[in-house]
Amino acid sequence: MAEKEGRVRGAVPGEKGCCRSGCGVGGVEGRANYNREGKAAADRFVELEALKEQGPLTVEQVAELAELRPKAQRRQKRKETDAKYHRKRKAAADRVAVLEELKEREQLTEEQEAELAEFQPS
Repeated sequence: MAEKEGRVRGAVPGEKGCCRSGCGVGGVEGRANYNREGKAAADRFVELEALKEQGPLTVEQVAELAELRPKAQRRQKRKETDAKYHRKRKAAADRVAVLEELKEREQLTEEQEAELAEFQPS
């Protein structure tokens, strides 16, 4: 039973990764490495794009830029999605605060009361 300690649920003994897919991402350290690599790839992509503006790139740089483009696009899309999610959460929290303030002052309309009830956990 001691061999199971510290293992990631679903991991296959002797295989690297968090799951049977063999993705190579295991636990917190794997996610941290994945995020660092993604940031490094996006930073390098930006650097190569800036070099491209200054003049022609070498063949190796063009190949590296082509390889990094999909990674940089995925990272940017994920950042935009995360930002959108957090904006929605903040707007909802702000609205709840306003509705609760109205409720304390007993100035809540029926529509606002229903809206507040939608935000409350069941």
